[in-house]
Amino acid sequence: MLHYNCIMDSMITNTLAEARIKTDSHNPVVGVGIRPSGEIHLGNIVTMATAAILARELHGSLDLVICDLDLPSYTEGKIVQPFKYQEDINGCHENVSEHYSTFINSFSKELARILDLGLNIRYLSDIQAQQGFRETLKTVLDQKEEFRKIIGRTNDRDYKVPVRPVCQECGFISKKLPVYNINTGYIKTKCKNDDCITHEIKVDVLDTDQVLTVHHIVDPIKDVSTDPKVDIHIFGGDYHIPSNGNKRSKLWQIEDLFKLTGQSVPVLFSTLTVYGNNGKRMSKSNRNGLSFSTLQQLYEGNLALKVMEFTDGLLSKEYHHAPFPICKDFFEHNID
Repeated sequence: MLHYNCIMDSMITNTLAEARIKTDSHNPVVGVGIRPSGEIHLGNIVTMATAAILARELHGSLDLVICDLDLPSYTEGKIVQPFKYQEDINGCHENVSEHYSTFINSFSKELARILDLGLNIRYLSDIQAQQGFRETLKTVLDQKEEFRKIIGRTNDRDYKVPVRPVCQECGFISKKLPVYNINTGYIKTKCKNDDCITHEIKVDVLDTDQVLTVHHIVDPIKDVSTDPKVDIHIFGGDYHIPSNGNKRSKLWQIEDLFKLTGQSVPVLFSTLTVYGNNGKRMSKSNRNGLSFSTLQQLYEGNLALKVMEFTDGLLSKEYHHAPFPICKDFFEHNID
């Protein structure tokens, strides 16, 4: 079996034994980010359970970040709206992010209670407004050539970056990437919402009053730029898969981005990949089985314990894939 530490100076791993070796902290902070972009599924809660199990095994604490400024993967038109700004038409919350965050909060707190873990819950909308995060973001963006290579945009005429300002007037952003000027530190874009009075948006990356949505490849720099500093970051199984336009996996991109910060790179842990009932990787966009609500109905107050048992068993055997038949047989045979 190939483990990531075949490259000895890399901080990427996928086993508990290697994570233990690579971290210098005796009481590490284990970080995990969850995106409230749709109904939470088994893959999401396995990622949270993996983080909790590692925190228990390494005598650490758990830092959960809810990425409420995440964007929908597929939308029509020229503009898109972060989940924090989208109306919750199917629930009783102010926005879509709050609706799904309710499940994330309750499940993570139950994990922490069972394992007697310290738990810190943060929101990306708050983190991106911290001065330390903005200064580190600017440090990374100012290294133009290195940053462009990492994100795979070396052919762009302008210096386009996956850091989008939210229009303060309408709450939308343009799908097109904005342009960053390393001499001025300004990000420049346009509001493409035909109903908005704002046309041009030009913001200083250090201006914490302006909300910035940061791509999921870039936002992990929060681990080294805001408190608590994270020693081990847990990523979903899809992060070992190359992102669009890149030959390297997301984990390798993220490790290279960390190096641009000038800070120590945390351990980057890739958890197992869970597959749904159609043979595809389980995801919200694929809508392929074992949703949080279904599992919650089956197990009521015992779901966290059940998922931890499932995850712990696979981790102990160093499995890196969980096909749907295994998931189905472990939980309930009548799940489709």
